[in-house]
Amino acid sequence: MTDLEEFRRNKPPLKTLKAKDIELKSLRKRMNYLEDELIGEQAKRETSEYEWFVSEHEMKLVNIELERPIEVTELSKLAKDLPHSPS
Repeated sequence: MTDLEEFRRNKPPLKTLKAKDIELKSLRKRMNYLEDELIGEQAKRETSEYEWFVSEHEMKLVNIELERPIEVTELSKLAKDLPHSPS
């Protein structure tokens, strides 16, 4: 059996190749969509990390006005609780 005959005997039908091509395009499209979603979520996460950032200058101002000094973590916790209990 020659190589050409073996190729012809073993090659997948055109219908199968077209189906695989469609599947591949669909998977690439899905992969691109998920990649965009991941980039968006990473950007949200980075933004939220800095959303509650308190500068050293702001900490000094807060501690001047308070009776007792407050730590950054405690201030962040208080600030995050404000929307839930704005009394």
